[in-house]
Amino acid sequence: MDITEAIDILDSESFPCIIDKACLDSVVSSDDYSKNAKQMLDNLHRILAPGGSFICFSHGKPETRLIYL
Repeated sequence: MDITEAIDILDSESFPCIIDKACLDSVVSSDDYSKNAKQMLDNLHRILAPGGSFICFSHGKPETRLIYL
């Protein structure tokens, strides 16, 4: 599964919590990082239940990651 592509196998609003351990770090290290980060976060937003939590563990400094969130 590629988080930067459409995730049709997962239902919308189906996860109360999503934990990211360095996935965003990997995506922003790719060639087309801006587009890929947006697609990743759009996918996560679609499957995250209303009122759900997105927890992101990142090695990057906040100022280099918060721009995507």
